[in-house]
Amino acid sequence: MSNVDFLDNVLVEETQPQILSQPNQYDHILPPQDIFLSYTDIRNLRRQPLIRMARDLIIAPVLLANWSVEAKEGTPQGIIDFIDNTICRQREKILKPAISGMVDYGWQSFEKVLEYQNGMIVLKKLKPLIPDYTELMVDTYNGKLIGLRQRTMNGTNRMYTHLGINKILVVNTDVEGTNWYGESLLKSAFEAWKAWKQVEQLSTKYFRKIAGSRPVVHYPAGYSLVDGRKVDNAEAAKSVLNMLEGNNGVIVPRQLMRQSDSSADDADAWSIQYLSDTVNNVSMFLDRQRYLDEQLVLALGLPPRSVLEGTHGTKAEAETHTDTAITLMETRHQLCVQQINEHVVDHLIRINFGEQFEGSCWISPQPIADTTIAFLRSLYSQMVSAKPELLDYIDADAVQSKLGVPYESNVAKQQAQMIVTSVNEYEQDITTGV
Repeated sequence: MSNVDFLDNVLVEETQPQILSQPNQYDHILPPQDIFLSYTDIRNLRRQPLIRMARDLIIAPVLLANWSVEAKEGTPQGIIDFIDNTICRQREKILKPAISGMVDYGWQSFEKVLEYQNGMIVLKKLKPLIPDYTELMVDTYNGKLIGLRQRTMNGTNRMYTHLGINKILVVNTDVEGTNWYGESLLKSAFEAWKAWKQVEQLSTKYFRKIAGSRPVVHYPAGYSLVDGRKVDNAEAAKSVLNMLEGNNGVIVPRQLMRQSDSSADDADAWSIQYLSDTVNNVSMFLDRQRYLDEQLVLALGLPPRSVLEGTHGTKAEAETHTDTAITLMETRHQLCVQQINEHVVDHLIRINFGEQFEGSCWISPQPIADTTIAFLRSLYSQMVSAKPELLDYIDADAVQSKLGVPYESNVAKQQAQMIVTSVNEYEQDITTGV
């Protein structure tokens, strides 16, 4: 084999799509890989109160973390401002459905809606697409994502809208091979959720039966006169039971055995007692449900001690567990932003400024953990309160961007810098006596 032949083989992707179910050779549709958990199941799952709270807890911190634009040295400022104004200002609208889709379904697709604005092609919006009607399309040779197909209904006819790779954004998590649908974070909670529902149904049935006290009517064998009629004592006992509140008791026959020390009153064997459930039987359901609550929280990547009411451990341990959960949130956030950079930021730079600037700047998510932010806030506070000449040594724009400090425009910043410079020159003139 020559060096040229070897180089040709190195540059060619030779393996087939890395998925369990092969895509359709005719329409390139990537089939769903999980047929046991439907989107309807996921929506029902996330309505469970504890899962809803845990889900919100792993999404909300990501939504509060700001974005900043970073760039390679020498990147024109116009490109940086363009990405900041076009994408970063839509952060909440992009991030909420993106992170929610990654958590709920393992993936979320968007249509890129572009428009002309002042001679530039800008991102008007990223339109979230419902996964129930959306199917991903891949290259059947190597599994590369090439677009999507969305099903629509026109009366009784089924129709499809096809979007190419440059018209879409797909974010996903826990991708295995080339299965771009990823894996739902809620999938891990599904079995625990089914067990939780079973315990809930059994406990509801149990408590309905033993709610309050249960009356027990003991009656002697034989017959009694009721309103002048001879009635079987069993039927008489049922009538007595029906008159008792709750109508959820039992009747028990018994034969009174006379004993030598019995009193005359013992001949009347009728009696009514009340039975109550024991605490031990109730705790059985509570313990099981408490265990399942922990499994539901763990499935979403949250240590139970940081969410549920704790009975053991220290505050320091709980904070350590919380830090672990934050690390998982930051990882998911960074993965999402990385895909936005690849499919949206680079695309907009390429069509507006040329391929030579592709990859020259990117969106950088701020950390959720506040150690870096706390330092920058302290630094910025010192900057604006100390001597103005500190601005000559510290990149104030970078600090503002990291902290999300608002400013009106570049012109306003330049004017402020000119004022600071003028004040410095004036103070220097006074000092030197000029």
